[in-house]
Amino acid sequence: MENREDCGSLLLQLKSICRVIGDSVEEVDEILMALNLGCNELYKAKVREAEKRRVQMDDQIKSTELEIAKMKEFLGESSSQQERPSGGLKKHLESVLLTMNELIVKKTERKKQFREILLEIVKIDRALHPGRLDEASSCQIDWSRYSDGVFRKLQRELNALQTEKDDRVLEIKKLWSTLKSHCSVLHLDTNNFFSPMNPTSTNPEGESISDDTVNKLRIEVQTLGKLKTERILKARAFGTTMKSHWALWKTPDEEKDEYVTIFYKLAAPKDEINDAAILSEETLRRIEEELHRLQEVTNGS
Repeated sequence: MENREDCGSLLLQLKSICRVIGDSVEEVDEILMALNLGCNELYKAKVREAEKRRVQMDDQIKSTELEIAKMKEFLGESSSQQERPSGGLKKHLESVLLTMNELIVKKTERKKQFREILLEIVKIDRALHPGRLDEASSCQIDWSRYSDGVFRKLQRELNALQTEKDDRVLEIKKLWSTLKSHCSVLHLDTNNFFSPMNPTSTNPEGESISDDTVNKLRIEVQTLGKLKTERILKARAFGTTMKSHWALWKTPDEEKDEYVTIFYKLAAPKDEINDAAILSEETLRRIEEELHRLQEVTNGS
């Protein structure tokens, strides 16, 4: 173990050695004065070093507290003055640095949340309205803050878009189902009509839900619906005339069963007429040809 000697014992040793050497009192005093000056300079240097550290730590605390205040404002949190803990500047600096690191983690997570919700908003909005310049997320939001209030605003916007998307998907499914039903009844190829099952840049998997898609489907369903109505009326008119000829000639059931079945089904409300090809051009042609045959029989009698 090292022999630790204090200044007092070292001073006594120095004086003893000087006496052995034979130094005069004046020479000893001169040595002691030089030692005293050296000690003063050393203490002053240590004081200056300590003061520099104090200023640096104080500045670091102040700058960190300023960053904490800015970050809390950015996150929409109240910026109350942090109490100085006991234990001096070191403890205080440790405390503010810990708070700063916690806020950095929170800010990073908040940015991630904002990015995720914004990406989802943009994705749904572009799928619904590809040509619309949506200003909801750029003009009405205060981007100087990532506060809970702003996040809740984005959540409300996303929820509204998701509801709109769900309604749109349901509407398109209904329209597409109706279009396929009309095509089946009229015996038309659905491939010749617009389909929502087409990949787009905003929806590479297909199943477009855009404004354009729903408008095109509405138009085609309306067009096919009108054609269905026209053919129903035409077939019913044929049926009325044919029934009068059957009654006139007392046509046997086996000759008219096929047509009676068709006219029976066509007597139902329009939306309930769903048999495949019952209103096809071929079906109407056969009915019309049979009507002409009956008319020729009647006219030739």
